[in-house]
Amino acid sequence: MKKPVALITGASAGIGTAFARRVADRGHDLVIVARRKDRLDDLAQEINKSSNREVEVLVADLESAKGVQVVEDRV
Repeated sequence: MKKPVALITGASAGIGTAFARRVADRGHDLVIVARRKDRLDDLAQEINKSSNREVEVLVADLESAKGVQVVEDRV
């Protein structure tokens, strides 16, 4: 059986980061999205270490059509 995967946007700070941590703690693997790759990479490592969840980093600016397309292509 596949693990559930959640897509979290705005995951590089604030509520998005907190939400990503909570969803991972509930057993979901993640695809985390934001503009700041460095912050996403740090969060991915933290979540992987603390909850043993797989975390995919997707860098995209959702204010642009190109950024939205990146997420649409992944989904």
